[in-house]
Amino acid sequence: MNRALRNFFYIPSFFLFFGIFFLWTLPYEALKNRVIYQAEDVLNRTFGFNYRIRAGELSFGLFTGLDFDKVQGASAANEEVQLKVDRFRINPSLLSLLFGKTKSSFQLKSGKGIIEGMLIDDSNQTSIELEADNYNLGFAKSLTGISMEGLINGEMSYKINKKNNSETNGRLKLEVKNAKVLDLNIPLDLSNPSSALHINELKIAQDKGSILEMNLKGSSLDLVQLNLNGEDLNLNLKGKILAGKTVADSNLSLEGKFKVSPEVVKTVPFFVLIEPQKNPDGSYDLALEGKLLTNPMPILTIGKFRDILSHFGGPPNSP
Repeated sequence: MNRALRNFFYIPSFFLFFGIFFLWTLPYEALKNRVIYQAEDVLNRTFGFNYRIRAGELSFGLFTGLDFDKVQGASAANEEVQLKVDRFRINPSLLSLLFGKTKSSFQLKSGKGIIEGMLIDDSNQTSIELEADNYNLGFAKSLTGISMEGLINGEMSYKINKKNNSETNGRLKLEVKNAKVLDLNIPLDLSNPSSALHINELKIAQDKGSILEMNLKGSSLDLVQLNLNGEDLNLNLKGKILAGKTVADSNLSLEGKFKVSPEVVKTVPFFVLIEPQKNPDGSYDLALEGKLLTNPMPILTIGKFRDILSHFGGPPNSP
């Protein structure tokens, strides 16, 4: 056998057996814990969550990357599971690591829905790109505390400048389909949480036409549009949110219109009080301003009825 022919067999054989040896001896548990730690760091440090990540089996492919089965995100405070993913795949770029940069493509799969993205992190900036395809809205509970069903399609890009926050920017545009809020509790008296009115489900979006679009620049979030066309709730909202040190400290300045179905009007006594504020087309003018979650609470105005929350046990915001 001549030298060229030997090399033809030897070189591929070397890579084949090296790959088998690498996969056989790979410290899966240590690698799994390392990736989970990094994921927790991104979620908690970048997005302000307080999560502990759990994952099932880990598999590895030289070209496909790391595959985690049955991933869960649980609250570090009470261990309540708030995020579930059937499969999480991450494919890090080894070449980028040599230059002190993290670059990884990833995929989250839940049922038939998929979110694909790219994470790039270096000493100056963290960049995240996401694209959702019919992904279930069940994850929204981890963001809002509200149980939801439905599907989302759309894109998000987010660039965090670590040295100059004014250069941080991002954009989000999502289509919401066939969405409803589940087990909604509406407080009738803010000083008495047990007085809340329970609604089993509230349909907030149909198959088409419901859009959420936002732009971020520095600490200012521009709500370009929140349009919901549900059978029970029709909402059009826009405005600005100025981020504070925490989410609760964020300042709101939002305005728009909303309309509810006759079934909701019958269920919620509140609408009897604001009936005089209704427009000829059946909608209500809406404005929300002030701190998001701190006292005093945001000033909610419907039509000319200002500071509504203070009439339901909340602290007054104006004389």
